[in-house]
Amino acid sequence: MSLSKHINDLTDILSRNIDLYEEMAGELIEEQNALKAHSFTAINASLKRKESITLKIRTLEETRLRVTEKILKHTKLDPKELTLVKLQEYASTPLKDRLAKIRINLKRVIEKTNELNYFNHGLIEKLIKINYDSAIRLQSLIEADDTYEKGGKSPTSLKTGRVVSQTM
Repeated sequence: MSLSKHINDLTDILSRNIDLYEEMAGELIEEQNALKAHSFTAINASLKRKESITLKIRTLEETRLRVTEKILKHTKLDPKELTLVKLQEYASTPLKDRLAKIRINLKRVIEKTNELNYFNHGLIEKLIKINYDSAIRLQSLIEADDTYEKGGKSPTSLKTGRVVSQTM
């Protein structure tokens, strides 16, 4: 096969990658909405969809690696040198333009996905902290206080705002 055919195959793969990253970005927005709504059902559904998208990306990555190997054999480039910009030197004009567009779109969608993922990560950490702090507060409200001190009955055996009342 010709180098142009391999480069064209790579552009097809990268275009599909862009689509999957866009799909992942959309799913991250859905996850964000589910987190804000505290909907465990929606969060779980979103996680399953993200898992499915991730599996598709991994499968596509394996295909990309096979095509990249073929390109490396044709160009005799070191794998570290193989970039989309470098491939443009080997491509014809329409393919060269397509590579440039794919490079821009891939960079844009990866940055977008990373930003959303980072935001959701922070949101999840805040929600975990809120839940942890709430659990500590609830624990302090239901724990029994000492009724007696060394000198007799404790003057503060009942705290204001207690959830559970003391029984005698």
